[in-house]
Amino acid sequence: MASGEVIDTAVRIYQQLGWTFLKATVFPTLLIVAALAFIGSYILPSFFTTKDSSSLSTQYGEVVFAIGLALFVGGPLIIIGVSATTAIVTQLVSDFMLGNVPSIDGATRAAKRTIGTLIRVHFWEFLLACSGILAAFGLSILSSMLDQSTSQSNVVAGLVAVLAFGGFSLGGLIFLLVISRHAIAAPIAVLEGLGPRAAAKRSVELMKGAGSIASGYGHVWTLYIVLFFVGCLVALGLSGFLALVGFQDRFASMFDNVPYGGLLINAVELVPLFLWVWTLVPVWATAVAIIYYERRIRLEGYDIEALAADVWRTDRQTRFEL
Repeated sequence: MASGEVIDTAVRIYQQLGWTFLKATVFPTLLIVAALAFIGSYILPSFFTTKDSSSLSTQYGEVVFAIGLALFVGGPLIIIGVSATTAIVTQLVSDFMLGNVPSIDGATRAAKRTIGTLIRVHFWEFLLACSGILAAFGLSILSSMLDQSTSQSNVVAGLVAVLAFGGFSLGGLIFLLVISRHAIAAPIAVLEGLGPRAAAKRSVELMKGAGSIASGYGHVWTLYIVLFFVGCLVALGLSGFLALVGFQDRFASMFDNVPYGGLLINAVELVPLFLWVWTLVPVWATAVAIIYYERRIRLEGYDIEALAADVWRTDRQTRFEL
């Protein structure tokens, strides 16, 4: 399939199984939203405030501490949520592709069986993908240190600052490249039962082209673009609709004078973010599951293997009946 056909297939499957996806992924989505809310409310603001503006070492410590909290508190919650969602959706999509009846119970059992492997797969992907961004943070800190310890005429600090600025852009590109190389590692871990390293290695192999067969990277980059525009449309649609009906104001007035009303209002304010994540993550999981089957069919003739297995099963059943 071409990249457009992969996306079209994902959209059609999402249209048919979307409600099933959503029902099965409520709790994983809550974990992701909790992590994003934590990072947005506590981590990001800390980069722009400090307890001691006169102490550079204190500011460095605050930045490092904030990054550590983001990586080791928010990161694991996101990884667990994405892993559980990916496992459930992958199993449901696989059942649909193979002509079986999609079962939430079966998908949940598959998720429980493979969640540990998927967490490790996504953990190493996350570390590799963020390596460029973390290096850029290190360069920015080094630039500040050099600016304080060298003379105004020394251009080294400025050059390091430019490298740091470019490093953030390069780090974002590295993030997308790493994710594209390991895009189908999660479906491989779920459907083939491989461990983290084996799944990542097999993903890299399947994503490569062979002779006249194009690589699968075009599918993933097309998916990036589609998710960006869909995410913008969903965000604009949700914000416009909720503003039109006065969603937050109505709930704020309802909970204003009740115990823990402020906490409830904060939770209600996260509803748009929840709906956004709840909608988009299954789209990614659906598309990468289809890309997995597309790569196996192109490179390994999986459709022929599946047809042969189906004929073999039918032949055995016919012989048994005779």
